[in-house]
Amino acid sequence: MSDGPTLRPEEDAVCVVDVSNEGAGGLWWSRAAGRCRYFHRALPAAHYGATSRDSCRVELLNLVAAARLWAADWAGKSVLLRCDHPCVRRGGSPARVQMEAALGELSRQHGFTYRLEWSIQREDPLMAVADMLSRVDKPRRTVPLESGVSALAAELGAEVQLEQQSGPGDHMYDLSQSAAGP
Repeated sequence: MSDGPTLRPEEDAVCVVDVSNEGAGGLWWSRAAGRCRYFHRALPAAHYGATSRDSCRVELLNLVAAARLWAADWAGKSVLLRCDHPCVRRGGSPARVQMEAALGELSRQHGFTYRLEWSIQREDPLMAVADMLSRVDKPRRTVPLESGVSALAAELGAEVQLEQQSGPGDHMYDLSQSAAGP
């Protein structure tokens, strides 16, 4: 597994998510459009204040919610999905099984392919920005979002055009629901 933002030649976009005690964030960058869409929000009340024993579930829920938010935009694309929680490297947990089922359903419904990858935040500018987004409402120990995006643009060797959008609704974090859209 790679620690950098390099996409395989066949991959059109990358989506990176992160969760902190302060909230959830995510972004996706399209190679062709040179555009970066992002969201940040408080964690849904049912998941707020996650303890370390369920942090895997909360991280994976945020990944599914981001995919539900942007699935229609990914039609016909190959997307690299990144998360910094090590549970994405291990299969078998109930949360991982539910996440894979939800992503598989979204992929079939919207006609995109994906590859899941674990990334270490400090070594990946995309993860650093996702981390900033998860803390944007309480920026106690992160650099401003604009600085992170500038570093991301330099790493990608491209101009990054930011487009904020509303985050996933609470219902998009519910794995008992089918692949609901915004």
